[in-house]
Amino acid sequence: MGSLRFPFPFPPPEKPPPDGLSFRRVAVTITAAAAVAAGAGLTLSASLKQSAAALRKPCNDDDASHLWAASVSLDGGPQRPAMYVDPKSNVEFPMVIEGEKRLLSVGTRLWRPYFNFGSIRYVFGVYADGFDVKRLSKKYGSFSASELKVNKDFIADILDQDLRITIIFKKARNNLSMRSLRYEFQKYVGESLRKFSGSDSKELLQRFTSLLRDDYKITKESFLEVSRDHGHVLQVRFNGKEVGKIPSKLLCKAMFDAHFGPDAFDKDAREEVKSRLISMLHERSDR
Repeated sequence: MGSLRFPFPFPPPEKPPPDGLSFRRVAVTITAAAAVAAGAGLTLSASLKQSAAALRKPCNDDDASHLWAASVSLDGGPQRPAMYVDPKSNVEFPMVIEGEKRLLSVGTRLWRPYFNFGSIRYVFGVYADGFDVKRLSKKYGSFSASELKVNKDFIADILDQDLRITIIFKKARNNLSMRSLRYEFQKYVGESLRKFSGSDSKELLQRFTSLLRDDYKITKESFLEVSRDHGHVLQVRFNGKEVGKIPSKLLCKAMFDAHFGPDAFDKDAREEVKSRLISMLHERSDR
């Protein structure tokens, strides 16, 4: 966070008064300045907490578009993007990336997903480009939010169409390695590939997992980005640096299906992604 600037100039020095009150005046000035700085800090903290709370509350067409505009500015300075802190893992995700893609939901992958307990293995944030989503308005614009929530074709088109979507993966356990992450992708993305292609598609899956090399060390600050760019190109970045691209509509579709498709392992994240996509679709163009 940038340094705090006081919104008022310090007064010129005065001659010490003969009554010995100089020290007390300095103390009052310092106390007032500290109060201003603390107030600005509280405002910043409150703004970020409100952004995080807004992501988890049920959304509707009236308030969803304001969520992604959340940012913080101190003393008229440049706006800083808000961060969402996942309450389950305490991992942070930016609300907006690349200037256009907005955070839809944060999901978690557990070590023991079929039980009522289990530690979090990794955390992922799903982002979408609202301009791309609105390309589906011609087909779905007349549907209400409640109708789209039960419309299976809507998510099927999100998975299938050439829309810019990104998933950011972050560490939530000390022992998460690229090897264990490859295993997760081989299992869950592999299942989606078999569902859509009717075969193992081992060669295609291997092309993707081979990009995730062991020498990419995962730390608390690390992040893996998997994106679908226009042309159904799967792009992989590690810590912001591109490590490979694979042109494959099938692989893109399988990646997103595994994380927010009908059979995704995090059901809450799946429903939140769907709700945010519906809100994007219904946004007015003048917002």
